[in-house]
Amino acid sequence: MRFAVLCPIPGYLKLNVHGSIRDGVGMFGGVLRSETGEWLWDFAGKCGNTSHLHAELMGVKVGLEKIVARGHLQVIIETDSSEAVNLVDGFPGENHPLLHLVMECKSLHKKVWSYSINHVSLVYNLLCAHKLAGIGHDVSSQEGSILFVDNHHTPLNLL
Repeated sequence: MRFAVLCPIPGYLKLNVHGSIRDGVGMFGGVLRSETGEWLWDFAGKCGNTSHLHAELMGVKVGLEKIVARGHLQVIIETDSSEAVNLVDGFPGENHPLLHLVMECKSLHKKVWSYSINHVSLVYNLLCAHKLAGIGHDVSSQEGSILFVDNHHTPLNLL
C-alpha cells in the first residue's frame, strides 16, 4: 500500500492528530509538517481511562499548545474524528462532559492567526498520527505523560 503526504496550502503547516483507546487507556499522537510535507515534529501521550473523543481532543490540544509556543501563525489541523471537529468548530453545550477541554482548544486556536480543523478519513491519518497514538501507550505509565520528538525522520521509521 502506498501513501502520499497531502501538503497544506503554501504558508501553512499541517497538524495531523489521532486519539485511541488500548486496554482501556486513552492515548493520542500527532505530527506537524511544513508546507512542503517535511516532518517538523511529532508527539505521543496518554490521558488515562477515558473516551476515544477525549483522547482525540487531547491530541488537538497538545498539538495546538506546541504550535502556539513555537509561534506558528497558520495551521491546518486534520483528525479522523468528525465529532471532535464539530465540537471545536461549534459549541458543545454547557453540560457537555468535555466542555473544559473543548474550550481549551478554542482558546488556543484563537492565538493562531489563521486556523482550520478538518475531518479526514482514517486512511490519511493511518500512516503517522495513528501510529503515534499507539506509541502513546508505551510513553510512560503515568497519565499525562507526553513525548515530543523534534527530529526530522521519515514516516516509514514508524511502520
